[in-house]
Amino acid sequence: MPLTATTPEHPSPGRQTVELAVVTALPQEGAAVYGALDLAVPRVTPGWTIAPPAACVDAGLPGTVAIVCTGAGKVSAAMQLTRFLESVTPHIMVCGGIAGGINPALGPGDSVIAGRCWFYDRDATAAGIPFGEVTRFQPVGVDRASAAAEEAAVAAAGKAGFPIATIATGDSVVTPELCRSLPAAWQERLRSSDVVDMESAVWVEVAGLYGIVPIICRTVFDLVACTDLYASEPGASHRSITFHAACHRAGAAIAETVRACRHFI
Repeated sequence: MPLTATTPEHPSPGRQTVELAVVTALPQEGAAVYGALDLAVPRVTPGWTIAPPAACVDAGLPGTVAIVCTGAGKVSAAMQLTRFLESVTPHIMVCGGIAGGINPALGPGDSVIAGRCWFYDRDATAAGIPFGEVTRFQPVGVDRASAAAEEAAVAAAGKAGFPIATIATGDSVVTPELCRSLPAAWQERLRSSDVVDMESAVWVEVAGLYGIVPIICRTVFDLVACTDLYASEPGASHRSITFHAACHRAGAAIAETVRACRHFI
């Protein structure tokens, strides 16, 4: 029997619409976005917060902004983003936060825009699903934002000066010890990626169910020191930053991305 997938119903007339949704995994990342966008909101909690319209106007933003914190990991990312998109329809969605760096050309504090998201640990090839790929469903309720999102991502990368990167998503924080224990196919997928996280491909997959193509902006927190994935290169960065500094930089990078693509909102 062929595998089938159900998709959400078309958005209901009573669903709230916002111009921009910013999605992070951690409240610390979401709070950093609010700060970087100069939005006067005192506290960001798991779930979502919609900034008051007056605050958005004062911050020079072209409409209402929602900050969504899904929690870390694939399951939480899927559940919380689905809950949000069942209640709120964003015109543009920018997702991001901290991540692990794999490509030695990147160092802590560097930010990238995703040109591709995939899973390094999804293996359903026995069911005929390509290894690691983000499932593509027929979009539901596609609007102007979805049609413009990929162009907006390229524009944001160019204006903000962030390189286009490949992001691998999995269920684990990747460490050298974990790298050595992974199946060869998983290691190869990581070797073909620039950064690794636990949410981005899920956000892309869930958003696709609602006809949204999100822009993903990730900032490197630490390097995955796994020499069997990437050969050491001269000039590879060995600097480090704290968790607080990484979240602050991630928030600033997301804000830069928002400003770079604001004419699409």
